Amino acid sequence: MFPEALEAELGSEAARRAQDIFWRMTVVPDALALARLGPREGIHAMHDATEYGVWGALNDVAEASGVGIRVREGTCSWRRTSRRSCASSLGSRGSR
Repeated sequence: MFPEALEAELGSEAARRAQDIFWRMTVVPDALALARLGPREGIHAMHDATEYGVWGALNDVAEASGVGIRVREGTCSWRRTSRRSCASSLGSRGSR
């Protein structure tokens, strides 16, 4: 996160929302819920996007599975704040 840079480019409210999203990114509650359910058909792996973004996480899963991956970006759901942060000049500093 670059909180000062986000605030300078997007304003204090957008920077606060982006930081809130950042600190809430975790797969722990989902992993614990799945662990309580036990093995399920169709669930094979989990990966969080905190290390280097959605695209990096998707690439990791595909590579570990020995398959290619094709993503239709328009089908992905993004929060408005996330889209604005990535579209800003700061987007080039991190993964997208």
